[in-house]
Amino acid sequence: MKDESSKNLKNLSKDDLIKSLRDTRSKVFQIRVEIANRNFKNIANISKYKKNIARAMTLLNQNKSTTDERK
Repeated sequence: MKDESSKNLKNLSKDDLIKSLRDTRSKVFQIRVEIANRNFKNIANISKYKKNIARAMTLLNQNKSTTDERK
């Protein structure tokens, strides 16, 4: 997943959003392993991935709250 903006994330379906979230979390894990092994050069990328995780989680929670309000 490239650096997705919130506009791109808003257009995704719930399943695609969950898949994107899972992929991004695995990338963060891989980066942390590489940092621990001193193999990773660009540490700034981890913050970009963390922000994408936060955006995706926010959208999922917003969708969840709007469906709860409709009930």
